[in-house]
Amino acid sequence: MRRHEDSASTPRAASILLPSAEVIRLPKAKRKRAEDGIFTKTTVAKMRCPPGKAEIFFWDASCRGLGLRALSSGRRSWIYQYRDAHGQTRRMALGDVSAVSIDAARSSARKEAAKVAQGGNPSPDRKKKRTAGTVLEAVEAYLRYAKERQRTRSYKETERHLRTHAKSLHHDRTEAVRRGDIAGLLERVAGASGPVAANRLRAALSALWTWGLRTGLIETDNNPVSFTVRQLEKSRDRTLDDIELRAIWAATGDGKDYSRIVRLCLLTGCRREEIGGLRWDEIQNDRIVFGVEECVRPTRKWVLRLEQEQSRSRHQAHKPQRMDTGLGSARPTPNIFYAIARRRRRSDCRRSVASTQATGRSCNI
Repeated sequence: MRRHEDSASTPRAASILLPSAEVIRLPKAKRKRAEDGIFTKTTVAKMRCPPGKAEIFFWDASCRGLGLRALSSGRRSWIYQYRDAHGQTRRMALGDVSAVSIDAARSSARKEAAKVAQGGNPSPDRKKKRTAGTVLEAVEAYLRYAKERQRTRSYKETERHLRTHAKSLHHDRTEAVRRGDIAGLLERVAGASGPVAANRLRAALSALWTWGLRTGLIETDNNPVSFTVRQLEKSRDRTLDDIELRAIWAATGDGKDYSRIVRLCLLTGCRREEIGGLRWDEIQNDRIVFGVEECVRPTRKWVLRLEQEQSRSRHQAHKPQRMDTGLGSARPTPNIFYAIARRRRRSDCRRSVASTQATGRSCNI
């Protein structure tokens, strides 16, 4: 009974209740040393080209293909090395060691490795982009091609659009031009020169890129001009009324070459270049016969029949020889300038003749 009371009233020490155990002390954890071949700031700083060698390569064990190239000159750069689909070893630079950090070099190497894994070949692709020509070089080459195939006036318009309106693209690489760049350029030209000029520029740029893709001068997958917005053009439908026709006829009665050309344009509906370059052998009794080479838009020979009044005016418009420049030395007089206001165009005369013939209306001038 006493023994039980003692155990309940006075607790015993733990060493008495538990068996004794040996304490085992674990060794202190040592700092793990960097594995051999893994790039760190310390190891990279020690990587230099030894004396007697032109260059030496160091490879990172933690990123396959990533290396450091050290030259005898002291320059050091990151590189990425891989094998392409044909088993050929390729090597590409990732930047200078002083400008690109280790983490950035590893990130770039992994991106290039992903391209290789997907069947790409990043080294030749980068070389193509670096050596790609500018838009100006493509324009010069295309204009040499177009000059031999377009008529003089069409070529001049193409040259003007590509040299003047597309000047903001000249220093860009052809591979770097995007559809947004073309769309922005067309919007600016439409605001400054009108929708017609923007559409003509769009056609010239589209022809340039199509020709470049077919000849291999431009290395892209598509034409950036495609799917761009075509501006809405307003067709011209203005014709000269009888008062305006009489005013022009009265102002061209001085018998000079330019006045005779204007009168024959009013009577025949021909273009000024066609009448200005008219030869006597093309006037056959009551008709004018134009050859294909004389027409502004050559398709086939065409014959223009002359009425009695037109025939008399034709004989008054004596042309002893062909004028190679169309109008030759003929210049409009001030009276013609007053008669033809600035808001009227030369095409209004041709449109007036066509409208008169279609409606059967006559004007006594």
